[in-house]
Amino acid sequence: NLKSDINIKDLSIKDRQYNIPVLANSVNINFTGNDKKYSGNVICNNVLASYKNRKISSTEFKVLFDENKISIPENILSSPNSLRVSGILNNYRNKPIGQINLQGNILASELAEFLKPDVKLPYKAQGKINTTGNIQFQGEVVNIRANLKANENNYISYMVINELFKKPSFVNLDCSLTGETV
Repeated sequence: NLKSDINIKDLSIKDRQYNIPVLANSVNINFTGNDKKYSGNVICNNVLASYKNRKISSTEFKVLFDENKISIPENILSSPNSLRVSGILNNYRNKPIGQINLQGNILASELAEFLKPDVKLPYKAQGKINTTGNIQFQGEVVNIRANLKANENNYISYMVINELFKKPSFVNLDCSLTGETV
C-alpha cells in the first residue's frame, strides 16, 4: 500500500482550452491505496480563478475520491456572487454517472453580460438573481437544469410587460447535451 501526503504552496496553473488562470495559496493531496483500491482528498486553500474579467474564489475547496467516485462536499464559491457547489460523480473512469449541484445568488448584471453575445437587446439589470440548478451526467448525455427567481428588486429586464411589472418571476431551463447536440 502506498500512502502519500503532498503539500504544494503557491500553485499557479492555466487551463489550456480557455486560458483560465487558477491560483491557490496551498494545495494538500492525501492518497492511500494501490492500483486497485485507493482513496484520498484534495484540499485547496484560497483559490482564485479569473475569466474575461470575472473572478471566482473560494477560501477552501475540497474534493474526495476513490477508485469508483469523486465527491464534492458543499463548497462555497464567491465573486460578487455567492454559490454553494456540491456533487458526486460515479464511474468516472468509464461512463460517468452523477450530478453537480449549484445554489446561490448571481448578480443580475453578470448574468446579463453572460447572455449579451446571444441577446442583442438593451437591458436593465439590478440586484442578485436567486439560482438553483444541477448538471447530471449519464454516460454520453449531460442534462442541465436551472431555476432562476427574480422579483421587483432583483431582475434582468429586456422589455416591460405591464401585467408582470414588479411581480415575482421564474425562469426554468432544462436541456440535454449529447456529444455536440443540444
